[in-house]
Amino acid sequence: MTFGEKLRVLREERGYTRTDLAAATGFARRSIYNWEQGRNLPKSISTHKVLSHVLRVDLSYWCVSAIVCCDLTRARMSIVL
Repeated sequence: MTFGEKLRVLREERGYTRTDLAAATGFARRSIYNWEQGRNLPKSISTHKVLSHVLRVDLSYWCVSAIVCCDLTRARMSIVL
């Protein structure tokens, strides 16, 4: 499952419209749309952190490869330290 597919499915499961999610996260509705459509991806780990917090999932939920998981794990470790 791609990042965009994961975002769309989770957003819908949590009952958010794109407009609702944009308001809750501070991201542009257009950005959320583009992520869901696979037109681009969030460029920073902080975006993943915000989405994880608002949508109530672990940061590792967004992992699509071992490299991304490794980067996310490092980011989470730096928060704990």
